[in-house]
Formats: sequence, C-alpha cells, structure tokens
Amino acid sequence: MKNRHDMTFRKSGGLMVLYKEKLCDHIKFLSSDSNFVIWFEISSSYTKLDAEIVIGSVYIPPENTKYSSPDAFREIETDILKFSTKCKYMCLNGDFNSRTSTDADFIPTDGNDISDILNLPEIAENDTYKFEIYNIPIARNNKDKTKNNYGKLLLDLCKFTNMYIINGRIGENMAGERTSKNAAVVDYFIGSLDFINIISNSKVLDFSCLYSDIHSPIDIDVDINKCTCEYGSVPINSMSGEKIKKWDINKKEDFILNLDREKISELENYLEETKSFPADSNIINKAVENITNIFVTSAKKTFGTLKNKSKNENTPQSTRSQDEKPWFNIDCVEWIRIVIFS
Repeated sequence: MKNRHDMTFRKSGGLMVLYKEKLCDHIKFLSSDSNFVIWFEISSSYTKLDAEIVIGSVYIPPENTKYSSPDAFREIETDILKFSTKCKYMCLNGDFNSRTSTDADFIPTDGNDISDILNLPEIAENDTYKFEIYNIPIARNNKDKTKNNYGKLLLDLCKFTNMYIINGRIGENMAGERTSKNAAVVDYFIGSLDFINIISNSKVLDFSCLYSDIHSPIDIDVDINKCTCEYGSVPINSMSGEKIKKWDINKKEDFILNLDREKISELENYLEETKSFPADSNIINKAVENITNIFVTSAKKTFGTLKNKSKNENTPQSTRSQDEKPWFNIDCVEWIRIVIFS
C-alpha cells in the first residue's frame, strides 16, 4: 500500500495491489520514488512470454484539489523510461483523473525520430508502425468528449514514452465506454504496443457500490500463452532486425517489377500440388510464409530498410541501467519534453 492519508476519523486514498497467493513466487515489486504509482513485475516463467510484464498501478488525485501534484505525470514518465530499457511488455492502469476525448496519443512520424535527431537513446523510438503490423486501430474511440488539463498531460506522457491508451481500441470496449457515474472516462489501461498485442479483450464492467463510489471496474484479458515465433525472414511478434521504410505510391511500378517471378512460379506450383489435399495448418502456413517473403523481398529492394532499435536484452542499449546515467534525471526529462512539445 502506498500514499494513504489520515483524513478526519479514518484513513483515505492510497494505492493497493491485490494478487492471488499462487502468484507470490512470480511477482516482484519494483522500486519507485513516486507516490502515484506502484510498480511490479510478473515473471516470464509464469507467463511463458519472452520477457517479463511490468505493470504500474496508478492513482493521480484530481486537478485543482489539495492533493493534486503537477509532478505526478513527470514522475511516472521517469519511471517508464527507466523500466522500458529492459522491458517490452509494459502496462499502466488506474484512475488518472484525465479526460482525453479522442485526441491523438502518439506523434505522427515522418521517418525522423527525435531520438535520432538529438542523439539521445533514452527517448523512446516512435513505434507507431507496429499498429498496422499488429492489426491494432491507430484511432481510438471515446464516449467522453470532454478534455481537461490532466488529459493533455496523459496524452503527452503517451507520446513521450510510446505508451498507448487501450480504452476504445480493443475488444468489448472498442466504443470507449465511460468509466464513472458522472459520464466521464478517467480510468485507463495504457500500454506498450507489444503489450497491447497480447491483449485478447478489454471491457468496462458494471458499476458496483461494493467496490467504488462512482467508478466502474475496467478489465483486460491477456493472452499469456501466446507463441512468439518467426515465419521465414519476417519476424512475427518480434521487432528485432530491420524494418522496411514506408510504402511510397510513386514507387508502385518498381515494387511490381521487383516481385520475384521465379518465387511466384514456385508458389503457384505448390498451390496446385496441394489444392486437393485436406485443409492443413502447415500447408497454409507455408503458403502464407512464401507469399509474405515475396512481398517483403520486393519491398526491401524498392523502398529500402531502416535499422530497428531492438530492446532485446542482449543489445547494448537495453542493458544500460539507469544507474549508469545518474545525470539523466527528472530535470532532463522536463528539458526533452520542452524540446518535443513546444
């Protein structure tokens, strides 16, 4: 429990994380100086994923109250930057008291990342290209059309850290349902795109006075048994290696010319040979793999590639700990924020 206050005859507020006893050996709480978030890690030995899941449970008091703090979002940003160097599955959830309408939670990219321009690897690389790869809608829905200052701060946090709002994008909550009785959306799940990719559903549960005075519980289902594998040269659920530059309509004819006719002929022969066979996942997977490789090879020749900044733990960038850069503190975060958002 964190940040609980004495008010009149009872204690009030604060943060608490509850988990089942069987998870005790798989959960590790992480150190943070912020009073607005509790961080913990779920081990990959339990989830069977290729990395740990890091979750932050958040409560930010409403703006313009005696408990509000202008530093809340900045402190959480600093934690995200610290933990994200070693973690690709990251999630925040809780009451942010932020109203964001449907404003963008990402910065549209023109291919030039701010981290490359400033040569500051601590700034997260823009990874909005993963929306299409993971089949996640880039636009989100929200039934609450109101915005407040905390909403702007939450959107800035998302843009700065490559975290994205899950409400209004996934599953049963695709419509962006309201999360409180006063017709507002102030409770959120936000996550890295790699984390969002393993979510199978999200929803807002029915209000119950047993759990809250005005808030409805929000819920996500996480597919912790999802296989991370590769088909041919195209990484699936893994963004290591190269990434292809954006499609350029002016090079459409070049793309067609660069399609490997020999590979296409081999694919046609394979489909002809197997068309009388019973439907089989291995046959389908091989056909899809061949089609994908044909397109990817042509795209690389036509548009070129960019070196992807992998967060694999074996890369130098991801193994740098926060302690190795004691100068990169909250003041640096604020300076970079001014450069990006001014």
